[in-house]
Amino acid sequence: MFDVLNLFSVAKPLWTVDEATAALKHSRSTVYRYIRTLVKAGLLASVGRSYGLGPRIVELDQQMRLTDPLLRVAQPQLAQLRRRLNAVVLLMRLFHDRIICIHEEWDERTGVPAAGRGRAVAFFRGATSKVILAHLPTRRLKSLYLNHARDIAKACLGDSWNAFAGNLRDVRRRGYHISEVGELMTGVFSIAVPIFSGDQKIIGSLTVLQCTTGKRSRSDELPLAVVRKAAGDLSKAYAAIESGRTPDTKLARQKLARQLAEPL
Repeated sequence: MFDVLNLFSVAKPLWTVDEATAALKHSRSTVYRYIRTLVKAGLLASVGRSYGLGPRIVELDQQMRLTDPLLRVAQPQLAQLRRRLNAVVLLMRLFHDRIICIHEEWDERTGVPAAGRGRAVAFFRGATSKVILAHLPTRRLKSLYLNHARDIAKACLGDSWNAFAGNLRDVRRRGYHISEVGELMTGVFSIAVPIFSGDQKIIGSLTVLQCTTGKRSRSDELPLAVVRKAAGDLSKAYAAIESGRTPDTKLARQKLARQLAEPL
């Protein structure tokens, strides 16, 4: 059933039952049953003879914006970082083999195009991807290499397993990564620092996009120091929430629950 949801994209937002059946290679009756269940749950909606994503997804996104633990502890720091560095600041979250932006602090004065909440980044390009890859378990990295060796070589991460592992080992040892100017956007470089859970598993990164037409360059030490400090603080705050050491967490959840239950 979740494979049906994975069909929908910006490139193809609407699917008919026949198209979904051909793409998924299931029986038409099975695909129709899945679609009907997803429509009933509000995750899909009918559009003529086709189907698109449903309003329940918007409701869930709003709840995430208000209740996501990582986002709640991060938002004040991200806004401060944007003002202090005059840069776009992204909170990135790892999800299986995808890295997704869950929050963006953007201002047109930064000179950097907006990325946007919900956008996934290329898994083997840019500072965000490399700093997250560097902290994944070896078994998972080997699986990624077996399935994406060509993409890894194209991203200059190594043309063999040993080269790939060695490059990531260097990133892990540093504890951060700074991309080349123009690697993802013209005239822009990025600084990424990992964010960890309480058991020291990688969950995402704090990433800053800096335009070289301003006063900053890749060699400036201040932005890196500021981003590393902020990422470390976020990891500690998230670990505290996981362990239940945040005193106002329960009260805050109850307050948000009341707000969500109130009619507009």
